[in-house]
Amino acid sequence: MPDALHDGLILASHETADQETSVGGKGMNLTRLVRGGLQVPPFFVVGTPCFRACVDQDAVRAAITAALADRDVTVLAQGEAASEEIRQAILAAPAEGLEQLVAQGLDEAIPRVDDAQPFVAVRSSCVGEDSAEASFAGQMDSYLFVRGAEDVAAAVKQCWASAFGARALAYRVQKGMAPAAVDMAVVVQEMIGGEVSGVMFTACPTTGHRDRVVISSTWGLGEGLVSG
Repeated sequence: MPDALHDGLILASHETADQETSVGGKGMNLTRLVRGGLQVPPFFVVGTPCFRACVDQDAVRAAITAALADRDVTVLAQGEAASEEIRQAILAAPAEGLEQLVAQGLDEAIPRVDDAQPFVAVRSSCVGEDSAEASFAGQMDSYLFVRGAEDVAAAVKQCWASAFGARALAYRVQKGMAPAAVDMAVVVQEMIGGEVSGVMFTACPTTGHRDRVVISSTWGLGEGLVSG
């Protein structure tokens, strides 16, 4: 894994942050907002090379193959069983250097508050998660109010494992994709204690009509909103 980690830390200022294949959809769009002059909480990305280095280890790849063999992941129980086997393999796999990479990212990208590291959000950022053909919104995991390199690194691995969640596996099959065809980056971003959160749709999300704007909002953080 060290070779992949060498290129795995990606800051918003890096040229590769423009490339979804390196930082995933969420990471790429956050970078576009930064370069457009909008106020974006500081972040860095644990790039897709790190994810691939983890899942391409022999033991993990064997576990993925075995978990998906002779299972119909569109059947809930079978998908959940496959997902759990893969999750356990990813969490058990060594990720040498990941904690050091995360520590470097925290030091370089996330400003300290009173000489202490702030809480961060650890956010999954899949390649192609919001394309014209598919939307994986809410299917992968993110973790809020995480602090310290050790806990952030653990949350990164949890995000990697969520790429093989039961809903994501079934969705890929329904879209004609291989269930294990996934590449993931992870965004680590300073937590902001929002008073109000919302999402604006420029087309009605239930009808597709473009003659109305729909705004969904909630008090506090938007976690309840996007989870729903």
